[in-house]
Formats: sequence, structure tokens, C-alpha cells
Amino acid sequence: MPVALHARASHSHTSFTAVLKHPLVLARLLGCLDWPDFHAVLDTSRDARDLFSDNSLRDVILSRFVPGFESCRDPSVNLDQLVPVDIYHLHLFMVSQNFPVHLYPTYALRTLFALEGINTEPLASLTQAHSRFTLLLQAMVHASPNFTIPPEQPHAHLFEKLSPTLPELTSPAPLTYQASSAPCSLHASSQPSSRPHRKLKSPGGSARRSWFFESRTPSPPPPVAEPRALRVYSSSWRRSWRGSSSHRHTSLYSSDSDNELAPPLRRYVKSTPTSTSNSRSSLSRSPTPTPPTSTSSSSPPPSRARFPTTPPPTPSPYDFVHAASPTRAPVLRVYIPCSSPAPNPQTIMRCEEQLVIAELWQHLSVGDIVANLGHVPLPDDPPEKPSKDDTPSSSTSTSIKRRRSLRGSSSTSQRAPAPAPPAANWLIFNGTFLVPFPATPAAPVPVPDALALPSPFYYTHVLPRLANPVFALRRMPRFSAPSPHAGYNNTNNGSNGSVMTSHPALSGPDDIAMRLVHLPAKVPTAHGNGAALVRRYKWLTRVYVHASPPLRGEPEPELGAGWQGEWVLEGDGTKEGREALADWLVGRARSATGEAKTRGEWEWEWELVRERCEKGRIWLKLVNVQRCVDGDSETVVSEGLV
Repeated sequence: MPVALHARASHSHTSFTAVLKHPLVLARLLGCLDWPDFHAVLDTSRDARDLFSDNSLRDVILSRFVPGFESCRDPSVNLDQLVPVDIYHLHLFMVSQNFPVHLYPTYALRTLFALEGINTEPLASLTQAHSRFTLLLQAMVHASPNFTIPPEQPHAHLFEKLSPTLPELTSPAPLTYQASSAPCSLHASSQPSSRPHRKLKSPGGSARRSWFFESRTPSPPPPVAEPRALRVYSSSWRRSWRGSSSHRHTSLYSSDSDNELAPPLRRYVKSTPTSTSNSRSSLSRSPTPTPPTSTSSSSPPPSRARFPTTPPPTPSPYDFVHAASPTRAPVLRVYIPCSSPAPNPQTIMRCEEQLVIAELWQHLSVGDIVANLGHVPLPDDPPEKPSKDDTPSSSTSTSIKRRRSLRGSSSTSQRAPAPAPPAANWLIFNGTFLVPFPATPAAPVPVPDALALPSPFYYTHVLPRLANPVFALRRMPRFSAPSPHAGYNNTNNGSNGSVMTSHPALSGPDDIAMRLVHLPAKVPTAHGNGAALVRRYKWLTRVYVHASPPLRGEPEPELGAGWQGEWVLEGDGTKEGREALADWLVGRARSATGEAKTRGEWEWEWELVRERCEKGRIWLKLVNVQRCVDGDSETVVSEGLV
């Protein structure tokens, strides 16, 4: 009897596994199960675990549990030739998805200060599984024959957002600049706005008399400025009194009379059609007061006035969502506990060994980012604890000690150590080995050829919010000059670029059309919000970059699809800045003495100005020109280009 029951149970279990081998049935079942439940189903028998061996069933399982797999899947691409994965890798990946990223440094810190050795293999296996599926999605995206680079969304206009809060400075025009309509328009626009205010202050003929004696008699000193709160309150009181007195005889007992003494409207409160300010404006515009829309209250609901809608949170660089993006560099994970302020060669070699052991090194591509989640930057010399003799005995000595520490005293015991850069653990694969990437605004991306990257926005998700990436370029791709009828404000990237198919014959700088404009730029400062807007004169030129077939059988250097389109090149508004732009387009370099030479191992550092980039147009600003000598860089032209 027990043998018969066992045979019947095995037969029913075999039938259940055979049902799961149908892709449609498995997809319906997975829609109702989470990973722990489905993992329990796979542990029931060996036949259930063999479901992952079938390619069609494997795709169904990965589409359910791996984010972005279904959108990247192309039936014409064989996954066995890309990055191999199995059911064990999927289990570790699901565990890593539920393991917070901030816990890796916590366990690394515990490992560094432990008296006995702690096994780090479990956490290392989680990072390896996450990196494996990241490389799998990247390989699927770029191996698809229908692979296309999506258009980059226009970046937010930072100058419009920061201009009300940042101080603004204006640099003088260069000596070679012809004083034409640009400076005059700036001054002329501010003069007419002052006279109408004088006429409004004195009604009737007093305005003419004050204007007549304005140039002969000295103007009196300005009155003492009133407090801002009193000025806003008085203006709101007068406005409500005038609006209510004009209609008091018609609407003495109207519902709007209760809002005459309402508090003034705040700038940070959004006005709605049911707000009090609209009820006041309706009294002064229409002869009949507008009834309120609500009988209980004429103010906006608290959910709109007190709790404004916040934008969605920005995804973290460690999120798996970037793995399916062809325009963002994949962020791979390793786990090597270390405490150096910056990645040292020994730590970098251990990171490389971990990728080699996991059989992921051969799947890396140039420009991939590797993040060591076990990096805990600690100061080399921790601050010493003050002794009892150094402890001040009075509040006066305490304040003096605090002021000295704020002034930058050289004593290390009274000054906190400078924190390490937040992204000091970024490493980039340059095609041969891993190199550190500090991810600072001034550091160029350490890749051999940045133009071969899929997009110039490849590293914007790992940079600070207001930082722009800098690229060291050694070649100018094939380009076409714009048509004479196209203006600098034209953002169309397809109509003009498709007409021009040949490289223009540029014999010298005089053949390049440039324009001197007055542009605002954000510069860092030590006061206020840490930045200021400075208006400077810049040289601008515009070209259209496109990929073209090789000429005479010569191999054409690779050009990423995101780099194609309209380029706006910006240089300093000086003679040197104009010559630097011309030399870059013509294809030559210039020594420190100004002598033109043939371009060799020269690097031109360009900053991608994200706030000026639009769909189909990238804006590059020339930062520096330097010559590489035996792996090092020697600055040749540095003045006048920043």
C-alpha cells in the first residue's frame, strides 16, 4: 500500500512538472507567484529545476523576475553566446535585489576591525550575480539588430532656476570686440524703465516740472528702506481697501466682505481660482463680485497649498534600471573590503581578480563602471583625543579655540579630517585594466576614445547633479558646415545635416564661421550658495557631425550614435580662444609660443554643457589643450580657454 501511494504521488508530481513545461501556462503561474514561492516549486524535484534548461522557459522566468529583460529580449539573439546564467545565478540576483546597498560598507567596516577573519564570499557572490545580469542586459541591448539610441531628453534649464538666487557678474567685452548693438541694447533696455516711475509718483504737471529740473538740481538721498514685512502688509492693506471701497455701496453684505482683512498672499503659495487673491482681483475688474466656488471656505485645499507635489526621486547610480539603458554606462559591483581614502593599486588588482574568478572579465566593454561596495574611506591619521591638560577651563578659552579651528589652524587635533570624495570608489575599464574615476567636474573621463562611447551623456548618472562631464578628445570626427541660412538658434538636427554629405574644404581659420556672443556661465564661489553666474563673451561655431563610410578603403574610427548630430563648439571670447577653435576644426595643434604644428598626441578637453544641450544638439565648451608625453600630459594652451 505505501508503495502504491508513492507511485501515485510521483505520477501526479510528474504531471504537474509536465504542465509547467508549457510557456503560456508557466507565464500565467508566474504572474501569481513571487520569487520565494516559485523557488519553493523549483526545489520540489530535479525535473522542476530543469525548467531553466529550456530556452523558451528560461526566457519566461527571466522576463518575470529580471527588470528590463522583456524589453531587451530579441528572439534573433542567442543568449547562450552572450553571458551565461543559470538558476543559481538568478537566485543570488534576487537576493541581491532585496539586500540594501548601504549594508555592504557596514559589513566591510565590521570586517576591517574584526579580531578574527570574516568570510566575505557570501557578499561577493551577491555582487557578482548583480554584475552578471547587468552585463547580460547590456549585451542584449547592443547585440540586437534593431538597436537604436533613444533621443536624449533636454536637460533642465539650470540658469533659469538658479538665476533668482545666485549673484550675477558681467565681464567686460574683449578689446577686439566692436561696440555695436550688443552693449547698447543692454543699457538702453534699463533706461526707459526708470522714467515712467517718476511720472507716476507726481500726477499732473508736477511730473513735467520734476523732469525739467532733474538735470540741474541734485537728486535728494533715497528714503530709508522700509522692512519687507511692513511693505508687503501695507501694500496688501491698500489694495484690499481700494477694491472693497469701490463696491461697498453695491455689495455691503456680500460674501467677499469677509476677505477684506485676509492676510497677504505669499510668494511660495500657489494661487488657485478659489483663492482669496482672485476674489480681490475680481472686485477691481468686474462691477459684480464673483461668488466663491465653495460655501465653506474660499481658500485652496490644504493638500495643494501646504503640501505641494514633489518630483519623482532620481534613481541611484546603483539601481538596476541603468542596466537596460544603452545611453548610460553599466555599474558593475565587486566587494573588496578596504579603508584607503582612494583606490590603491593593490585594491584595484583584487577587484580585477574577483571579476576574473567570476568569469565576467571577458564580457567587459570599454567604459564600463566598476563600483567596489566594500570601500570604506577612512583618514590615514585619525584625530588624537585631547588630553586633560589641553582641555580649556573657561568659556573664553573655548571660544578662542573654536575661532582658531575655524580659521584653518594647522593643528590636526583641532580640525576634523577632510572627507573623501563621495564617488572615490568608481573604477572604469579602459580596455586593458581598471583605472580610478574620481567623478569630479574637472577630471576628464579616463577612456582612450570618448567618441566611441554610445552617448556623450554616458556618465551623467554617476556625476553630481550640477556637474558636467569632461572628455579628452584627440580627433575631430567628420563634419559638415551649416548652411548660410541656418541660424545659431536652430535646433533641427535632421534637415540641415542630411543635405551635407562631404567634408568642407577648410584651408585656414578664415573659412570657419564664428560668432561672438554674451553667455552666462556658472562658476564656483566660496560665498552664498557656492556658485555665481558670470556673463562672458564666447566664440561659437556650429557644425554637423555624422558617420560616413571610409575613404579609399581606410578604416574609419568608430563614432557613437549619440555623438552624431549638431555640435555647438564654445571657446573663450579672445583671440586665443578663436584660434583654438579654428585649430581643432582644421586639424592642427599650436605650441605655447603660438606656432602652428601638425596635430600628434594632443588632447583637447571639452566640457559637455548639459544645460544647453537639446534634442539632436550637444554643446561642447573648450576647457584646455594639452600634449601627452609618455602617458603624462603637458599643458600647452591653458590661458584663455577656461
